[in-house]
Amino acid sequence: MGRSLNQEALREAIEGSPSDVDEALRVAVDPNLTLAAFRLVLHASRESLPGQLLAWIEQAGKLQAFAAALGARRLPPPVTDDVEDTHLDSARAAFHFGFLVSARCRIRRNGKFEGSGCLLGPSLVLTAAHVLTTNPAILEFEDVEVEFQDGLREFVAPKPPVFASVSPHDLSAQAPNGSPHYGNEDDFALLRLTRPAGSRYANVPLPAAIWPGSVGGTIFVWHFPDGADHGIGSGRLEAITDPDARWRHDVVTAPGSSGGACFNNRFDLIGIHQGQWPPQRRLVPLSRFVDRIRACVAEDRAPPFLWSLTGDPSGPPVIGRDDLFEAFTHLVKPRTRWRGLRVRRLRPEGPDTGLGFTFQILRALVARNAGQHRLLSYDWPTPLGPTFDLLDDVEAWARRAKWLDAAAAETGLDGARAGETGRAGAVGARAERLARALHARAEADRVIRWIVFDQPVEALGAAREALEALTAAILPWPSLRVVLIGLETLGTPGSELGLAAAARQPDQGPGSFLTEWFGEFTREQVRATLSRAAEASGRARSGGEIAQALAVTLEGLPARNTFSTAELPRVSAALVDQVRPWFEGGP
Repeated sequence: MGRSLNQEALREAIEGSPSDVDEALRVAVDPNLTLAAFRLVLHASRESLPGQLLAWIEQAGKLQAFAAALGARRLPPPVTDDVEDTHLDSARAAFHFGFLVSARCRIRRNGKFEGSGCLLGPSLVLTAAHVLTTNPAILEFEDVEVEFQDGLREFVAPKPPVFASVSPHDLSAQAPNGSPHYGNEDDFALLRLTRPAGSRYANVPLPAAIWPGSVGGTIFVWHFPDGADHGIGSGRLEAITDPDARWRHDVVTAPGSSGGACFNNRFDLIGIHQGQWPPQRRLVPLSRFVDRIRACVAEDRAPPFLWSLTGDPSGPPVIGRDDLFEAFTHLVKPRTRWRGLRVRRLRPEGPDTGLGFTFQILRALVARNAGQHRLLSYDWPTPLGPTFDLLDDVEAWARRAKWLDAAAAETGLDGARAGETGRAGAVGARAERLARALHARAEADRVIRWIVFDQPVEALGAAREALEALTAAILPWPSLRVVLIGLETLGTPGSELGLAAAARQPDQGPGSFLTEWFGEFTREQVRATLSRAAEASGRARSGGEIAQALAVTLEGLPARNTFSTAELPRVSAALVDQVRPWFEGGP
């Protein structure tokens, strides 16, 4: 259904405000069309001109745009209220207010609140450019953080992927006369988080069809007036200054509202709040910049999260391993400095419940990239006797897996033995030759091979030196990856960084380790697993349903936000009980 138009108001405007009508024609219909020219071409009389003009514009499919532009000339709005543009769909409203709204966020610079924004993807945040600067010459920004509703803060990359400075017209205290030329100065910035927010929060989708606007239609603004969270702002679209430039609305805003995402009553993204031309507020419509951000948003991908090892309730749930998923996205790249992964226990002497699932999680992730990646876990023999030689054993293990050529031994893979160059030199030389041979076979097979070493049952003893040498020898080779699970006392070469620190480092450089710390999980991570399970079940769940399932899952645990992994078996069983009906078609 189309929106209804007040034909009488349009006729009165055409008859009594020719200059305003000429401007609306120029903006919305044809830049060369005027009332005088139209009358001359059609030989229209004064009485027949309004009807003939409106019929011609409607036939051209531009009547809505013309009416909106004419309404912006401070005439009585020619677009009347329409049920379709002022009422809410209850199901969409429940999803919007229950879940989608978790995408809204605050923008801070040097710790100070500056404006509002929203997540468009796992690592992309949309806000207004003037939240960062009004100087068009500044294109990089240090110490900018995004703060989410749960208080988590993440830094953004200094240079936004897409940035359009604010126009001088927008900085004026009064609305400009006529329809100014904005060029590409549309006052928006697409920021990239140094670490993706993943599925902890919703992502606002870009609509396939852009809403053309409807004066009088209901709109919502996600913002933080003066930095405070007063919920969602609601109001009406009051006028369209230019159908393709700036729209006016009456939602109550304040400093800090800038950059807030704006939605229509169908909860489609329609633009971002920008400022005021008193007494009205204004927004930049999405049509001004969507083509400049769509490709970037489409390429933004979340780390490959798993809610369970099998993707359904038959497998154990995966709780609190987001850092492992994120590390995988770094190591899976063909050419990256991040070629090693350490899974360290926060308390090596404590329980390691769930640590053993690390290899199974990695195997499931690698299976999604089976065309390029291969992963195996080295099997420690028992016992590690006094004559045990780790490098010989790894070589034999790799040959059985066909990860080494049979001809490798003929080229001197054994290298120098102890006594020839000293023990350290002998072990190092042998480890380097073994790593070089593994890399050569991987390159020939056009794959990347992952070797996983987990915590052996007994102490490493003399094998420690060989494992440290082999780890150091693997890191320089781009077709090899090494994963150490536990083994906290083992030394590693080069840099070893947590995910937050690594996110601010260049992706290229000498081979390095990423670290996941294991031993605790949070209430929010349980919520994330429930949300992922709901998505996997094929049926969206409201924020209230997820909150109820979370409360039951954590029932009986202390009222805090962080728990020991010793509680994982209990929590996992309760979580599966909550989500199983979702997969069976239950409520």
